[in-house]
Parts: sequence; structure tokens; C-alpha cells
Amino acid sequence: MNPINKKLKSNNDQQQQQQPENNETDQQKSIEDSITNQLKNRMLISGEWLRLQKILMNKLRGSNWEENLRCEAEARALDKDNPHYLN
Repeated sequence: MNPINKKLKSNNDQQQQQQPENNETDQQKSIEDSITNQLKNRMLISGEWLRLQKILMNKLRGSNWEENLRCEAEARALDKDNPHYLN
């Protein structure tokens, strides 16, 4: 076996070893997303989600973040009213 074949074979082995690791991380991410969605759904049903949103909005009221968000929303609304036509 020449050295090039050995090198290619070792690269293939490394890829095969990395694939199960990637599958495990993908599976873990999927499980985390599922748990997050379940918790969010439970919070929506109980009204807890809306309560937390209101608390957060009260804390952010008057902040730069709120001002930037409002300006962005106004700009998008104006763009919809007056679309720019390219000639």
C-alpha cells in the first residue's frame, strides 16, 4: 500500500469517528429544542409567558433597545406604504 492510500484511509477513519459525535450533538440539540418548546407551550397555556413578557417590556421601557425597535418598525411600515421602484 502506498503512503497516499494510507493517508486517505486515515482521513476516512477520522471522518467516521467524527460522524457519531456530530449525530450525538445533533440529537442533544434536538432534545434541548423539544424541551424548550414544551416549556414555552406550558408557559403560554398558563399565561406565565405573557406575564414575563410584560415584566420584560416594563424593564425595557425607555431604553435604547426600545427606541431602536420602534424606529425599525416605523421604517418598515413606511417602506410598505411607499415602496421604492427601481427603473
